[in-house]
Amino acid sequence: MTAPTAPFGGVVVGVDGSSRAGLAVDWGAAEAVRRGTSLHLVHAFEMVDSLVANDLMSPAEARATGQQICAAAERHARGTHPGLAVTSEVRLARPAATLVEASRHAALVVVGARGRGAVRGQLLGSTSRHLAARAHGPVVVIRHPTGGAGRPVVVGVDRAPRSTAALTFALDDATRRGVAVRAVHSTRRELPGGARPGRPWPLGLVTEHEVNHLARAVMELAAQFPAVDVDFHAVHDRPVDALLRYSAGAGLLVVGSRGLAPLASVLRGSVSQGLIGRAHCAVAVVRGPPRV
Repeated sequence: MTAPTAPFGGVVVGVDGSSRAGLAVDWGAAEAVRRGTSLHLVHAFEMVDSLVANDLMSPAEARATGQQICAAAERHARGTHPGLAVTSEVRLARPAATLVEASRHAALVVVGARGRGAVRGQLLGSTSRHLAARAHGPVVVIRHPTGGAGRPVVVGVDRAPRSTAALTFALDDATRRGVAVRAVHSTRRELPGGARPGRPWPLGLVTEHEVNHLARAVMELAAQFPAVDVDFHAVHDRPVDALLRYSAGAGLLVVGSRGLAPLASVLRGSVSQGLIGRAHCAVAVVRGPPRV
């Protein structure tokens, strides 16, 4: 597959003509302005024999439909953000693979959490989980209209290296937005298979010493971003449940990713995968050093 032509360091948004892809365009355009970079829109559609037969659509028709979708998204982005450099492209290829490839050079990739596009049977949103697990850089997944200016950035933190990347991304994002950061750590692991919900599971609980050590590490990194107010919250709950609660009052929820997970791992789920489809705000999944 030929690599997408996304400009280096730009914000890439996957579009499919759905309402949630439209929310992703809005979020991506605003983020591109905040970063002082460009916006690149990508529509990808995989030509599968069964789809072509069911939809009576030729490759030329699929490409034309994609170009219409991109043109409409470009007009919207330019209309809401005059002066923003916007480009687009159409790919007859798998959406997930196309956006993963685009993530190699993008500052971040933005997609809707779920959405049926103009081409029947093509679900851009169904790629968000695989993209979040396999992308080479940060991925932002949008489910709801943006709003609540001034809301803090919430970030999940733990002792894993991916947590440092997520916290750095959150602090950098909060600096651009002029908002606070809430660093949230859950002191209770997921219940093992067969355990009954609601019963304490003593194994794996983080000690008070370890929590204090993590809090100091968070504040040491936060000191590099003096314009941002940072609070550390330690809660005794499952990570997904705790972060879901905090997401209700957040402008963005940031979590780390283990990276290029195998398909079986993606389907079993993780903290980031558990939040993508349920959080009350946009979710940023960060793997490796953030691209600022």
